[in-house]
Order: sequence, then C-alpha cells, then structure tokens
Amino acid sequence: MPAVSSTRHSPAFLTSLVLAPALAVLGSPPARADQTSRAPSHYAAILEGPGRSVLPVRFQLRPKERPKGGEGPKLRKVTTGVVSGPPGQVIINASSFPAVDEGPEGLEPFDFRIVLPDGREVEAEVHGLSRDLNLAFLRAANPDEMSAIPSAPFDGRDPLAVGDEVAVVCLLAEPYSFERVVYATHLNGRLHKRRTMFSFDTTLPDLCGGGLVVSPEGRPIGFMGLDPLPDAWQNGEPGNLLSLFGSANQGQKPGYLMVYPASLFADLLGSPPPVESEGRDKRGWLGITMQPLSRDLAEYWSLDVPGGVVIGAVLAGSPAESAGLRPGDVVLAVDGESLPVRETKDLPLIQRRIRRAGAGKDVPLTVWREGLKTDLTVRLVASPTTVATAQEYESEPFGVTVRELTYDVIQGLNLDRDTQGVVVSKTERAGWAQVAGIDRGDIVQKVDGADIADLTTFREILEKARAEKRREVSFLLLRAYRTRFVRVKTDWK
Repeated sequence: MPAVSSTRHSPAFLTSLVLAPALAVLGSPPARADQTSRAPSHYAAILEGPGRSVLPVRFQLRPKERPKGGEGPKLRKVTTGVVSGPPGQVIINASSFPAVDEGPEGLEPFDFRIVLPDGREVEAEVHGLSRDLNLAFLRAANPDEMSAIPSAPFDGRDPLAVGDEVAVVCLLAEPYSFERVVYATHLNGRLHKRRTMFSFDTTLPDLCGGGLVVSPEGRPIGFMGLDPLPDAWQNGEPGNLLSLFGSANQGQKPGYLMVYPASLFADLLGSPPPVESEGRDKRGWLGITMQPLSRDLAEYWSLDVPGGVVIGAVLAGSPAESAGLRPGDVVLAVDGESLPVRETKDLPLIQRRIRRAGAGKDVPLTVWREGLKTDLTVRLVASPTTVATAQEYESEPFGVTVRELTYDVIQGLNLDRDTQGVVVSKTERAGWAQVAGIDRGDIVQKVDGADIADLTTFREILEKARAEKRREVSFLLLRAYRTRFVRVKTDWK
C-alpha cells in the first residue's frame, strides 16, 4: 500500500505486501488491483494537518520487583501515540502494561517521554488505563510544552464499513528519526470480540500500532489499536494461518493490529478510566501454590489429558481450603475449560482465568485425586495484596523504603499467618538505616517499642521521630526466623 513521508529525507513511496490469501480466512474480499497505485497527493495534506497529532513516545521497562542493591535490567522502548482530548493527553496501546497482579518477574513501563518534532522530550505520566480496549492515556507533566501540537478531534460520529478506504498516519523507525508517514488501506473485515473493530487489507510496520486513522478527506475517525491474543495463543498453542501474518508484538502481550473506530473510545477522552480503579476487590482469588502437570507426571499418574496444575499447598482460610482442595490434587479444568498447562511458563493461564472470573463467583473445578476425577465448586473471594500489588512508603531521612507485609511473603517464609510488620524493600547506600545494619528483606515489627501493624503506623512513627529530632531510633527486626534490635543513629540537619 502506498505511503507518503513527511520529509524529503524519508522514502517518498513505500509498498507493503497485500496478504489476500491469508485474510481470506476471515471471509474478506481479495485486494483490488488498483490498491498498489501511488497515494493521492491530498494524503500529503493529511500529514501537515491531523497527522501532526501523531508523535513518538519513549519509555522504559523494568522488573516489577527490583533486585537487591539496584534497579535491575532496563529496556528502552518506543511506541506511537496520538494527541487527543485535554491539553497534553496522548493515547497509546497498553500492551507493555503487565496484569495488575502479575508476579514480581513481570516488567512494568516507566519514564514516559513524549518526543516533539524538534526533538525535545516532554515527561509524562499514566493517568488512565482501559484494559478492555488495551489503551493507556498519558498526561504531559507540562502541557504548555505541547501547545503547538494539534489535538485529533475524535467525535465517534463517522460510521465505518467493510470496503471503506482509510489512511493510517504512523511513524518510521530509526534511522528515519521517527518521521510520520501515511499509508492507504481498505477495511476488509468487521470483527466482534466484546467490541466492534476492523481488519484491513495490508501489513503495516509495528510503529503503526498507536497511529491515527483518518478518512480520505482527512477527518480523524479511528485509532490503530492492538487487540491482544487470547490466553491459549499466549501459551503457545498452534494458531491458524493468520498467526503467520499480521501479528504484531509491540509489548509484552502479542496481538493483531486493528482499526478501532472512534466510537469505541471517544467517550473516554475527557475522563479516562483511572489506573487505581483496577481494585483488588474485583479480581478472583483461589489461594493455592501450584506446579504444572508435566508430561512425566501425567505419564506416572496415567493421566491422558492436555495438561493441568498440581496443588502444592492450600493457604489457610482461602477459598481453596473452603472448597475442600488438598495438596496433591490435580486441577484439570476450570469452569468446564481444560488447562493446557505443561510447563512453568503456562501457569499464568489458570491465574488469568481465576482473576477474570471475579470475586464472589462460584466456579466449578474438575479435580483428579488419588486415581479418581471429581467435581468441586469454589466460591472465589477478592484477591489479597501480593508483592506485586503492595504499596510502599519511602523515608528519605532514614534512607529506607518499606512495603506491606503480604500473604505470599508470609507463606514463602513459612511464618505464622498472624505475623505483622512491614518489609524492607530498599535501603539507600550509606543511609542511616543501612549504616545501622538494616537490610532488604528484613521485617520491621516494632519501632521505639511501638507495634508496626501496617505502612500507616510505620510512617506515623518515623514522622514523629523526625518532628522530635530523636538522636536515635530503635527497630525490632525479624530476619531468618530470629528477632534482633537495631539502633539507628540520626543526624538531623
């Protein structure tokens, strides 16, 4: 498909492959012969009009749980975004955002920077996230720096139909310095998957994800979204012919580039779904530790099944305990769907199914126990706080950061379930806490004799010590099943 570049230094004409045989799987008509002709000259006006709202966004990825003594490895990434809505707001695909309660090994995006045409970078933060649409909403720290960038005026009133010609404004990757280009394509399929979206009759570069979709006349009519693949695909099950083409992996979740009509998201522009709305009270929780049903274990137990999970432990007071699950049980199906879990990397499949079922729902499980299959029903409850979702508090004067003491830490350390305190997650080099001998992983149970029940009490006690300029503060720590007192010397200035 033709593409027109925004500068003389970039290719003036690009041709993309037309994968008509593959797209015919959707029942779409083959591409017309005239679709490989040079783009009309009015596409150049699109680049200098609404196309100016398309900008690159740089960000980094880092582990959710950073290693002791550092930040861990970081990956630099770039994506495409569209300026739209309130001043300084940019929409991007949310494929680089991990699940809310994904484990500490997951990667999280940070340090967002919107790149302006003159090369300046504007710091931005995430202030909205729609998991359903896989969209994130960024807000510039200083919207005035983006005052010269036009905002795409989406209103959602332009209906789209199969056969419509559209233009997609996106970016060329380096070494072309992220110049904007426009591609002409046609909508060749209308798909329904919790929402209506459209496929198109050409392949586009990855940086077209997050691009602007406009009518041939230049009206903004949609966004180039990325529709994540379902769980089974993410767990390596064989795909169909379409998996060979058009599947873009711009983030941690693979998916297909799709045209999102503006009617899907126009109502969110003024008030994006807040990130904190993804509360733990909505996600289902079972309360087990588990391992995959490997082929060796399945053969040993004579289980002719596609996979499953072996329960290693059942947490006290959990829905699993109430339902009668036991260590050694093998869960073969959840809500009637089998579990193709063979390796550790497949375990997130059951976690996602339980989370998405939601708190308060009765979920049937098929369980193998001592040679017999049985059906159990478990009533899920809200997901408790975990290491991945725990809140933190940083005391700059003491040079220490602590987080909530969560059930998974208590379980992993084999502590009494009533253990209270906060966990040290970071100490500043040569800070008061580190000099006194406090280390990452210590559990702070008392400060100056006062019990530490949560982050709030810890913060209040340290702030009181600061207000009183105490010359030293005593910490009672739990480390390796032993308690010890540590005297932290202060140096208020």
